[in-house]
Amino acid sequence: MDEIKIFVAPYTNPSLGRWFTLPMSVSQIENEVRRIANDESIEDFMISDFEAPFKISETEGLDYVNELAEKLEDLPDEVKHNLVRLSEYEDIGDIIDNGAENFIFTGESSMRDIAEEYVESCGGVQEALGDKAVMYFNFDALGRDMEIEGNYFEAVNGDYIEYVG
Repeated sequence: MDEIKIFVAPYTNPSLGRWFTLPMSVSQIENEVRRIANDESIEDFMISDFEAPFKISETEGLDYVNELAEKLEDLPDEVKHNLVRLSEYEDIGDIIDNGAENFIFTGESSMRDIAEEYVESCGGVQEALGDKAVMYFNFDALGRDMEIEGNYFEAVNGDYIEYVG
């Protein structure tokens, strides 16, 4: 889901509103809600529902959410598709602002493969202990421990992402 849709209503009547697809003019949204409510004096608005690739609070400002929607258009697809998972590690605004620079999309589909790459990058088991030691090394256990530490998590496509922030 690349679109952000929000249901905006007067704060005093959360069911009296309309769905909007962002980005769009905030003043246009506010004017439309005032028209629907038949009350030009409405100043406080709320997002009472949403469809987005991340969580949106009902008290989130319309300007802020609209700005996120504008920036979202420029993100790579792999970031867009994983925003809910990425936002468990960092604020959604920070992720969008910095292009998810604190995340490494490994392209690996198992923690065993990540563990093997990690050991290889450290010189490898063969270098440290010799050829015969490789068959005794438990890459699955190391991969599981690396995932439990919390820096790796599974992306929506089954590959793993490393958080380095």
